[in-house]
Amino acid sequence: MPGASYFVLGVLFVEAMCPVEITVLAVLILSFGDPFAGLAGIYFKNSPLIYKGKTIAGTGACALISCVITMLFYLYVP
Repeated sequence: MPGASYFVLGVLFVEAMCPVEITVLAVLILSFGDPFAGLAGIYFKNSPLIYKGKTIAGTGACALISCVITMLFYLYVP
């Protein structure tokens, strides 16, 4: 299955199980966190691998951008 299929399945699952605010936050984190993780993994090629091609730099970048998005979401969304 292509990556977009997992994205759609994840969005549908979260939408069915959670309130709208959580769904929007989950989509934002997934939409920005995954590309930033990929870019960091490519940019820092020599970063140690933690699991099947996943680097520590990519994981850290995803965690950082996810925290920033969450903070901005809760600051600006009533």
